[in-house]
Amino acid sequence: MQAFKLAALLSFRPNLDVLGPVGAYAIHRMGAGGLRLLLIGSLLLWSFLPLSLALSLFSVPRDE
Repeated sequence: MQAFKLAALLSFRPNLDVLGPVGAYAIHRMGAGGLRLLLIGSLLLWSFLPLSLALSLFSVPRDE
């Protein structure tokens, strides 16, 4: 939820001054593009990692 909130804030405002010093530090260290990639990557990881784990655990082996 926080990654989505930060990505949404970053898309509306190019700086994260609403987050205070932490937002300013993140923009200073990674830039807006790097931070956006990090947030989108974390959202994708949180979506696809549990899905792939569940598919590997609960897949039924096929007889050939």
